[in-house]
Amino acid sequence: MPQKNSDSQTFTLQTRLCIEEEQEGLVLLSYADLMSTIERKLFSDISKGRMAHEVKSEYLKKYGITARQFNAIRVQLEGKIASIKELRKDRIEEFKQKITSLEAKIQKLQKKKNVDLILHQKKRRS
Repeated sequence: MPQKNSDSQTFTLQTRLCIEEEQEGLVLLSYADLMSTIERKLFSDISKGRMAHEVKSEYLKKYGITARQFNAIRVQLEGKIASIKELRKDRIEEFKQKITSLEAKIQKLQKKKNVDLILHQKKRRS
């Protein structure tokens, strides 16, 4: 096992933007706008059947972003898509239960007389 040299130093580097406070909000808003635009365009391309890795170099050139930025957008988008697909199952089950409940209420109302308006409203909702 190699020994650690206690004389070595670790440096942390950071980059800070030197902009005025009023401009800071504009810079962040324009960056957020660009990332949002790229995400929507990527979703459109994926919906059309294109793969993210196929359009990556095109996006890097077109939007002037880094591969790391593209990957962050791609991962975020894939997470949103997976979430919606998973929630879809729950929503379908929820609507099935609502339909069953409304059908039961309709059957009860059909047994009563002079409830045409209420029955009409319940049928409309199902």
